Formats: sequence, C-alpha cells, structure tokens
Amino acid sequence: MKNFKKNNVTFILIFFQLILVTACHLDDENTSIKPTDETGFFKPDLPVPGEGKKDPTSGENTALVGDGWAIAKDIPLSFGAETIFGESSEVHSYKATVINGVVGGSFEAFNYDKNGVMRKDAKGKVTCVVFQKDCKTVRMTGIITESTDPFYIGKYAIWTVVDNGDELDQTTDLRYGVPEATALYHCSNGYSLDYFSEGLFLTTEGDIKVECKACDD
Repeated sequence: MKNFKKNNVTFILIFFQLILVTACHLDDENTSIKPTDETGFFKPDLPVPGEGKKDPTSGENTALVGDGWAIAKDIPLSFGAETIFGESSEVHSYKATVINGVVGGSFEAFNYDKNGVMRKDAKGKVTCVVFQKDCKTVRMTGIITESTDPFYIGKYAIWTVVDNGDELDQTTDLRYGVPEATALYHCSNGYSLDYFSEGLFLTTEGDIKVECKACDD
C-alpha cells in the first residue's frame, strides 16, 4: 500500500513537471515574433555589395563635410500592387542634424495596408547623415528603439531624400529592419537610388527640407 501511494505521488509530480515544461515551451513560441508574421508585411534588406561589386553609382565620392539638417513631417507615400510592398502606404517623419560634427535626431515610420490598417511601425535615433555635393540630396541611417513588433528593436533604418526646392521632393521609403552592415554601407558608400529598389524612389507632396552649411560657402 505504501509503495502504491509512493508511486502515485511520483506520477503526479512527473505529470505536473511535464505541464510546466510544455507551458514554458508554448510561451517561448508565442514570444518568437517574426517580421513576416500574420500581417504579411515586411521590409526586405538591401544586400551589401561584395568586394569588387560596389554599387557603381553610390555617393561615396560625392559627399560634403559639414554641419546641416534634414527635416520632414508626415511624408505620405503610396505603393502600387506591383511593388514589393503590394498595395499599401507609408507615413514617415524625421529630424536629422549634424551640429559641430555630431549627428543627432530621430525618425518614425508607419506602414498601412490598402484598407488603412497599420501593419508595421518603427521609431528610433538617427545615427548617420551624409549630404551630397548637389546640395539637395542626403542619405541617412538610424537605429530602431521602439516598435509594436519586438523583432525590429535594435535593428536599423536607411533612407535617401532629395529636396527639390519649389518643385515636388523625392524620397525612398524609410527602409527599416535592416542589419547593421546594411546601415554602415549606406552611411559610408550610399546605395544609389536605382539600387535601393525598383519603383520605390517616389515623388511626394510632403515637404522635405535639406540644409548643408558647406553649400552656403
């Protein structure tokens, strides 16, 4: 009888241990968020060109050294069904500055499906600002510090804009979720607008302002 009770106790303990292990495993699965989750929306990375395969039209040799800023508020972008994002839209903002050689600023981006439902978002700090010699083009990178999708936190964002003055301005999408290597390449060499992604360098009715002190000299 004692052995029977002892065996029952052992069985019950093992049973509860199995339940705990299973529950922990399920919790791990539930917190393993991926960028291609049920929303079906993600932003693809840009490959870093290998040695001898550098993007031939990058801005590596056309950069200006000096202070300046790039500011944009609620820039609206619409993507067609034929693009990598499908029929959707984006609204992004940023303030990127270089003051006494120190980079600062912040950015945010919100992506919506064709029904206007937000699917992805990212906010973060600007880490690189490079002005081009045409005095109207600037490329930027940043690190993501906030997002409703934990997958993106700690990853990077890259984008390029052109301030066309009184005419409509132009911009890439704010490409977030890319690895550090991509951001470093964009900062040091720059992805050309053609290389960035087909059909995603867009004219926008949003107001983009770029100012570089070196252009005033």
